[in-house]
Amino acid sequence: MDSESAFIHEMMEKVTSGSDLNFEEAERLVHTTDLNTLSQSSHYKETGINVYPLLPRESVLERAKVAQESGSKSFCLVCAYKSPPEKEFDLICEMISEIKNTLNIDVNASLGSISREQARRLKKIGVKRYNHNKRGGARIVLWGHYRHG
Repeated sequence: MDSESAFIHEMMEKVTSGSDLNFEEAERLVHTTDLNTLSQSSHYKETGINVYPLLPRESVLERAKVAQESGSKSFCLVCAYKSPPEKEFDLICEMISEIKNTLNIDVNASLGSISREQARRLKKIGVKRYNHNKRGGARIVLWGHYRHG
């Protein structure tokens, strides 16, 4: 097994055993795996999958409110980006801040590959957990969870 595969396997074992990844492990994992193997990769031009714009702020806030009212303890914002465009990342941060300021619900996010600066920004505005899924080979699917503090 090559070193990249061994690292991916080690992180998969860590996450599936219930442990969290530290920031360095999460960052290395994001930059280790080959995005060409993901079905949502831009290398696949004709997938037949529809592309949708970012939901309006009011819609996201209403969905968070409904989640809280139905007893949910957390709400996760998920976007299928390779990496979020800066303008949309700013809008998402505004939404997260508003949710945190008006509701009593934890906010998680899954936005694709993000920079260290973006991760720090999410932490600063109160994102509890950042999720990133990467495929590390034909039969290994890893859901990496990185908890802030």
